[in-house]
Amino acid sequence: MSEPVPDRIAYEFFAYFLQGFITQEQSLYMAVRSARERLGEVEADFPGASWLPTLQHNPAEPVLIWKAICQPETTQESIPSEYIPIDQKDFYCYYAQQMRNAKNGIYFTSDGFNMDNPSSAEYSDLMTEAQSTALRSGVRVYRFQILKTMHLNWISELKRLKRRFPDTYFVLVNPRYEHIENFAVIDPELPESVVETMFADVNVDNQYSRADVATFRHCNQAAAEKFYRRFKAIIEDRNTQMLTLPSLDSLYESLFEERCSKLTEWVKAHPDVQKVEELAIGAEVFDREVLNWFQFKGG
Repeated sequence: MSEPVPDRIAYEFFAYFLQGFITQEQSLYMAVRSARERLGEVEADFPGASWLPTLQHNPAEPVLIWKAICQPETTQESIPSEYIPIDQKDFYCYYAQQMRNAKNGIYFTSDGFNMDNPSSAEYSDLMTEAQSTALRSGVRVYRFQILKTMHLNWISELKRLKRRFPDTYFVLVNPRYEHIENFAVIDPELPESVVETMFADVNVDNQYSRADVATFRHCNQAAAEKFYRRFKAIIEDRNTQMLTLPSLDSLYESLFEERCSKLTEWVKAHPDVQKVEELAIGAEVFDREVLNWFQFKGG
């Protein structure tokens, strides 16, 4: 405590701390913070109580978890490190390996792949296999789906995983977070946490994105907690939707209609444009299904 406190504050803080640290298996840092937040409930009687508990953490040391104290050998490899992939293929291969090795949870944001593109489909299979491996091991996977640059044909891949793992694979959408950066945090409350951040290369017409500059940070608890908080903000936002198989079908229909309408309105405003490629670029509508629909109805 940063200063002397009444016994009641000490008792309540310690009870909340033990509940988070041992029962909920939070990291030492997260357990202290959650216990401090619970002290806010008594601040009417003890103003400022939540500010009194402090934690002095040596940044050179990994943040403790209860399992690490009970089994010290689990921390032997928890040395902070960083990996920067040399190219796109290396990025996806390394990313997939980290997902396969997940122990508790995977939280990530992405717009997915274009399944009409052979190389994208290959990377999609790699990532889907890695997530399936983790899911079969009991890992919970939370995916925030970015819709603006998502190809409609990607929805079938989301359904494939949701159908196989209905209780542990979660797809979230929220228009408020459409411009969030691409990132992932794997096992955020374990010393072996992995944080992936990526600058997506989005083409000038917003028709697709692809992996560009990326980095993986291992055993960096501060970074893991930062990105985990960011993802939890998405989950807890009242506008966030957790999609089911039927709502994924509804999503396809609504996006298809929205993009068809967008293309139609743009063509009306630009009657001289005839080539499909120019229509796609100008209207920022990039789905093969939508362009085929437009050509079938006679343009």
